Amino acid sequence: MVLFGKQVLLILFAGSLSLILYMGNKEELLFKILAGEASEEEIHACEEWRKEAVENEQEFLLFERLWKSSTVQHRPVKEKVWQSIYSEISPLPSKAKLEVNDSRHVWWKAIAAVFVVVIIAGALLLKPGPSAVLKTPEAEAIVWESKSTSAGQKLTLSLPDGSLVKLNSRSQLRYQRGFKSGSREVFLDGEAFFNVKSDTLHPFTVNAGGLRTRVLGTSFNVNSFSGAQQSSVAVVTGLVEVQTNYNSALIKLHPSEMAVLQVDSSLVKTSYDADIVIGWKEGRLGFERADFDEVIRELSDWYGVHFVLDAYRINKQRYTGSYVDEPLDRVLEGMAFTFQFDYSIRADTVFLSAVKKPF
Repeated sequence: MVLFGKQVLLILFAGSLSLILYMGNKEELLFKILAGEASEEEIHACEEWRKEAVENEQEFLLFERLWKSSTVQHRPVKEKVWQSIYSEISPLPSKAKLEVNDSRHVWWKAIAAVFVVVIIAGALLLKPGPSAVLKTPEAEAIVWESKSTSAGQKLTLSLPDGSLVKLNSRSQLRYQRGFKSGSREVFLDGEAFFNVKSDTLHPFTVNAGGLRTRVLGTSFNVNSFSGAQQSSVAVVTGLVEVQTNYNSALIKLHPSEMAVLQVDSSLVKTSYDADIVIGWKEGRLGFERADFDEVIRELSDWYGVHFVLDAYRINKQRYTGSYVDEPLDRVLEGMAFTFQFDYSIRADTVFLSAVKKPF
């Protein structure tokens, strides 16, 4: 039997009350997300809310655990139970700003509703077997680790489960310290190569942009920078499952296959050039029909420099090329003929100008 201590009860009470009073109408949004029915915009809104504070992330994880622990499998029935609780506090304003002089009865309903949530959670915790998914240690505060790189930097790190990750420039990785919740889940903004330690009982999940990647033990590359038009997952070894955050159909990827999330939110499977897609982790800088803006952005991240250029005069045709551990001036020399520019490097600033044509 799993013990249901006072600490867990207090956390459940505080978490449930905060979730109900602060989130307002967001409970319906959480229903849709957990049931796989939310739109991309709704998922993005929820992700932003979760990033605002550690407390928000804790509330979401609590809600998710309670949702998953229910023995009811169909969303309409499961949601009806929750909505019967929330309906008791329907007079609450959307921003949960309660006035003492006219809402005393609302507070009593809210408290009563929260006790119902706590009782349900307690029953689930005290029930032996698979339904007892929350234990006393998990009720402790979640501590997040965050690793990041700036332009021109790369970082190799080992995760709590022994998996290895190499972060590319201008990237950030977040994960729970020690993976104490039993879930090997990370959040990526940028690009990283993962070499995941095999564990068939605990799948490894990467959340990046609009993609959710799930593996048991394999190696793969994820590219998903904030503001980028595309995100991608490229597999080197093993089997990888990829889907969008709004629960589209799963795409299974094998070695040498890649999934690309397009601007229109479609997920496309394709092959890829390893030198171009994952060569960065071996010091290889590659371009394949890259436009001028993409080249400049990649050079800026790779070498940690800032470009100043006459953007309206430089030839902006597409470029294909590959460089291995080359200094910046050698790379610029190779590109100068294609783009028809002159360059000069002063400290961490590169000045580009169009080649002057003779009269």
